[in-house]
Amino acid sequence: MGKKKEKELEEKVAQLENMVLKLAKKVYDLENKDKESQYFG
Repeated sequence: MGKKKEKELEEKVAQLENMVLKLAKKVYDLENKDKESQYFG
């Protein structure tokens, strides 16, 4: 594989990792909101 292609793939992977982290945080926040509303609801 060419170096350019490798670099492009690395960037794509980094973007995907970023998206996954954002999603994970969203899910985490939502789950915590849920727990809070159970305690304080």
